[in-house]
Amino acid sequence: MKEDNNFSATIYDPVLYLAINPIRLAVMKELLQYKDKSILDLCCGTGNQLKLLSKNGFKNLHCLDISKAMLKVAQKGGHPIEIYNTDATKTNFDDAIFDIVLISFAIHEKDRKTQEKLVEEAHRRTPRSVYTRFHWLKRQLASTSV
Repeated sequence: MKEDNNFSATIYDPVLYLAINPIRLAVMKELLQYKDKSILDLCCGTGNQLKLLSKNGFKNLHCLDISKAMLKVAQKGGHPIEIYNTDATKTNFDDAIFDIVLISFAIHEKDRKTQEKLVEEAHRRTPRSVYTRFHWLKRQLASTSV
């Protein structure tokens, strides 16, 4: 996956905030019952989804993006979020380490092969659920719930 440039990172939030914030709020509403679970946001961009979750009592938050410029923005605000700079299609996390993996605004902009790798990597990182916008991609595991 390619790294975004600095310009995209500086304009992303100011330009898209009004359009994206209602979606971020809806995602948070879906996740409210999982405040104590570990959550990874793949392709987190500026980290605003996890910043919102952090402000609302979520604790075990991790975000990952390939863009150093986007992550520089994600670091602003001093939120207790673990931030990783790496390719979301091939992370170094252990298998099934997170309870929930989010992929919010990334899949649509990738080519088909990268989309498949991204979803595959997300499923490898959680034994339970992957959330992409408004669609839960739940693994069917006996006696396992998020």
